[in-house]
Amino acid sequence: KITKEAYELGWIKKQDVYEGLNDKLVAAKDNIKKGWWNYHTARNLMEAYKHLLNAQRGKAIDEMTYRMLYYDANELIGMLK
Repeated sequence: KITKEAYELGWIKKQDVYEGLNDKLVAAKDNIKKGWWNYHTARNLMEAYKHLLNAQRGKAIDEMTYRMLYYDANELIGMLK
């Protein structure tokens, strides 16, 4: 939800970047719903989400948005361990 709101508010400036982030979130969510045996896959998807954030930091994603989304991704990864 936060990623979508960030895009709608213009904090994520490019649609393709938003879609890439969202695709990773949806796939991670789908794996979480399948149960704990898929948490490893969900963690990997969230790491890919963080890599995309890093690649777009200061470009298509402003610094404050980057920090917020990166922190939330780390929190989720921590919960999946």
